[in-house]
Amino acid sequence: MASILLEPGESFEHFHSEASYTSVVSGEVRFTSNFESRMLAIGERVRVPANHSHTVTNVGHTNARVDCIHSEKT
Repeated sequence: MASILLEPGESFEHFHSEASYTSVVSGEVRFTSNFESRMLAIGERVRVPANHSHTVTNVGHTNARVDCIHSEKT
C-alpha cells in the first residue's frame, strides 16, 4: 500500500504494473482516468486496472490523503 498526501490544488498522476484500488482517507479528491473523472467520497474506493494511468487531485482547501492498495497481477 502507498499513501499519497496532497496539498490543496496538487495533483499526482501515476500507474501501477498491477491492478490497484484507490481510496480517499481525508480531504476532497477528484479521480481521473481514461475511463472516468469524478469526485470520490471519503472511504470510497475505485479499482484501477494494471498499467492504466490515473490522477488524483486535491480540489479542497485542506490536505488530502489517498491510499493506493495494490492487488493481484493482471
